Amino acid sequence: MDPDAALETIRTATLASRQSEWIPGEDVGHDSLIEDAMDAMEALDTWLTKGGFLPSAWTPSKSR
Repeated sequence: MDPDAALETIRTATLASRQSEWIPGEDVGHDSLIEDAMDAMEALDTWLTKGGFLPSAWTPSKSR
């Protein structure tokens, strides 16, 4: 499980669905993106629940 890849999948699908006139069931490309995002969210939830580390984008920077 790569939490960074999972987060990127979730963000990509979210951005794509917000930037279009996507209608569920009518656009196979967007439906596939959303399905990938749901799988990534489930995998990330399982990963974090089992004690896995956060995606790097969610980890506070040590330089702050």
